[in-house]
Amino acid sequence: MLILSILLFYFKKVDRVGIVMIVGFSSLLGALATLSFGFLNPNIIMGGLAMVCLLALSPISPILYLTHFQRLRLAHKGALTHNSRKKILLECMSITIKPLFLIPLSTCLVLVPLVLKISVNYSHPSISFDASSVNWWRSFGIPVIVGIGFSCIISFFLVPLLLLYSPSQDRLKK
Repeated sequence: MLILSILLFYFKKVDRVGIVMIVGFSSLLGALATLSFGFLNPNIIMGGLAMVCLLALSPISPILYLTHFQRLRLAHKGALTHNSRKKILLECMSITIKPLFLIPLSTCLVLVPLVLKISVNYSHPSISFDASSVNWWRSFGIPVIVGIGFSCIISFFLVPLLLLYSPSQDRLKK
């Protein structure tokens, strides 16, 4: 409830909040699919922690995209037609393409050693492969990687489509 109120205060439009929530829940669906199809031995504690992390990490990309879209929309002069909306969306995609992929990619790359069962011992400098101590964290890493990857794809394709075809105030005034 707190997240919804913060998003409503920031965007001031319900459809934009809905877009952010769709991406957030799509990342949860990707993570739940990973857990339910038996890709790993499910651990309730770490799986729940992965879901909480996904709800915090996955809305970053659509919030960034929507913020740039609003900024470009306010800079646009005149009525918003379908073609001008396309131009704004293309410019917004060109601005946000790097962060849309680099934020999820860097998060996934940090978790790759956990998924591959690589353990680093800092007290006696050594790296061990197939370490049993990493199994606890593996059930956290795989759902987060799949969920963030899924939300990245959804936010790259679905957010521009929803913004292109969402009703705007300019169309309602006609």
